[in-house]
Amino acid sequence: MYRQVDCNARLDAPTLQALRLTQDVTLVLCLFKLKPFTTSPITPDALALFQHQMDAIRLAGLKAIVRFAYSDTESPEDAAPAQVMLHLDQLAFYLAANKDVIATVQAGFVGSWGEWDNSTHFGMSIRASAQNFFDRAALIDKLLSVLPVERMVQLRAPQIKRSYLSTSLPLTIAESYTGSPKARLGYHNDCFLASSSDLGTYDDINIDYPYLGAESLHVPVGGETCAYVQPRADCPTALAELTAFHWSYISLDYHPSVIDAWKKQGCWASIEQHLGYRFVLEDGSYAVTAEAGGNFALTLNLRNDGWAAPYNGRNVELVLRHTQSGALYRFRIPADPRMWLPGQRVSLAQSLTLPTNMEAGNYLLLLNLPDPEVELSDRPEYSVRFANDGVFEAATGFNSLQHEVAIGPAS
Repeated sequence: MYRQVDCNARLDAPTLQALRLTQDVTLVLCLFKLKPFTTSPITPDALALFQHQMDAIRLAGLKAIVRFAYSDTESPEDAAPAQVMLHLDQLAFYLAANKDVIATVQAGFVGSWGEWDNSTHFGMSIRASAQNFFDRAALIDKLLSVLPVERMVQLRAPQIKRSYLSTSLPLTIAESYTGSPKARLGYHNDCFLASSSDLGTYDDINIDYPYLGAESLHVPVGGETCAYVQPRADCPTALAELTAFHWSYISLDYHPSVIDAWKKQGCWASIEQHLGYRFVLEDGSYAVTAEAGGNFALTLNLRNDGWAAPYNGRNVELVLRHTQSGALYRFRIPADPRMWLPGQRVSLAQSLTLPTNMEAGNYLLLLNLPDPEVELSDRPEYSVRFANDGVFEAATGFNSLQHEVAIGPAS
């Protein structure tokens, strides 16, 4: 779930932190408006404001969906393609400097709300000229080039990606997370369930639905509702499409009438539980004893009960913590949680070599999935919390495997 914040008013870290602590919100939408700069460079003050917003989000322990737009109304007024390119050159430093707290970037810039529909400079989505298509493709190229390769761009509709890549073949598992344009383009649907086409999100559902179902296993999908249209916006269709298209996030703010209907119809709790990934520890087998300098073998079984897999990288660590002294030993496990697909059962089998100087005694086994970014890797609020009751340690970010092993001195 995410909340939209006013990203052109200075954000306050304690207020943002309260979203996380009182509402379990870990994601915010930062729609950064560039309306004053349609014919001029972004001013240093505006760039400094964007940096302040990212700093506040980081202090609060949140991440951001970022979108830049010249219009935050139905007005199609935006900037000329050349001006957009210059703005992206200015923004490149800030996107790189803040990639740790940027979850994903929406393509933005074009037309009303930056949603790539009607535009004064990039044409109308349904009647775009050859030059308009060229300019839109060049914008995607530029955005991919200035955004760090570890982050993905979300497009407003599946047909935009197919047109850009000149292929109707969806992303495969072998192509995923390779850093290619195909692997880095996901989707945001900001009129989910508002009509049979989600108000133009889908061009032909016979093509778009299977395409998006395959693609969304490996790229981010999220968005918001914009109108309550029965029966399409009711729980049965909502659950079916959130599942089929592997949604990772949805707005808590829009549209209130749709969210109220989901609560009254009884599917809201399921949506809260299954958006994104939901890792559950099942069972495991572990050695009961080991010695310093020797091997320690384990097999850990888990499953993903969520509708999606993580779309950004995660490290996986086994942590051994001495039950008396608290000494920690961390072991990196060569696994990629982005490949722990929805509905899948995962088995991690490892044989670890313990340090020869490891302190003797009893150790609790813990699993840690920290953020891979150096700035966040030791912050527990950025570690993955498993869904099992009583296993997550908020103070450390570790998940207890509820098993102890006795480590003896090196022989």
